[in-house]
Amino acid sequence: MSEQGNAAEILALFDLSVLDFQMILVCAVIFYIYTVIASKTLFGPLLKLYEAREQATVGAESSASESLLEAENLEKEYEAQITEARIQAMQEKLEILSIASKDANETLGKAEDAARDEIVSARAKLEESREKLRSELFQDADAMAQELAKELQKPLVYSHQTAH
Repeated sequence: MSEQGNAAEILALFDLSVLDFQMILVCAVIFYIYTVIASKTLFGPLLKLYEAREQATVGAESSASESLLEAENLEKEYEAQITEARIQAMQEKLEILSIASKDANETLGKAEDAARDEIVSARAKLEESREKLRSELFQDADAMAQELAKELQKPLVYSHQTAH
């Protein structure tokens, strides 16, 4: 009984009776059984739900990060393609301008040659016309000189009627 006496003294310290102690033990066992059952039926699925939610959140963040990185890579690739297309377009434009400049220079050279040929031809025709006119002028001058000489060789007839 000394053990029961010690236990009764301890219970008396807390102002509890043996019946109170038995009720506390029964409640503790019931609480333990409740927590075991609740952990398997209530808390387990709830914890799994929280873990799934956490995984979904972390997974969504991870997926969003991956999508963001993929979008940035696609944007860089797109910018590189645009830059490449611009470079290619500029090269084609410069090539077309070079060809056009070359064609223009060739056309200008041909036009200059044609103009030079026309000028040479016109000068030759003018020189020919000048020589022809000079020849005709000298012939006409010779003819006029001979006619004048004939007229001068004729005796001078002075009429009195014209002197009045």
